[in-house]
Amino acid sequence: MIDYIQIGKRIRYHRIQHGLTQESLAFEIHTSAAYVSCIERGTKKPSLQKLVEIAEILDISVEDLITSPSQGKDAPHNLEDFVNRYPGPNHSNLLKDLTEIITILKLDGRY
Repeated sequence: MIDYIQIGKRIRYHRIQHGLTQESLAFEIHTSAAYVSCIERGTKKPSLQKLVEIAEILDISVEDLITSPSQGKDAPHNLEDFVNRYPGPNHSNLLKDLTEIITILKLDGRY
């Protein structure tokens, strides 16, 4: 299933990284700033053609817009895999601290 809210967030992120306003992106893809705003909020579903145009302007692939980074083949599958990417003298402390933080967030209902 395509998550248009996440696509919108990725578009917004890359737009800002390129120093573009919604108005300037809209101008480049021949649409309105209001439409770009709707796409970024996930309230409108862009056509494949608009996604291609946006990707070209933002110098990324359409796949980068529609695929979650966590769906990548190199994504960590659990907390320990994540921590293993950052080995060092405090490796075990990092894993312990992150596990404790997640436990607290779960107890608070925020995770």
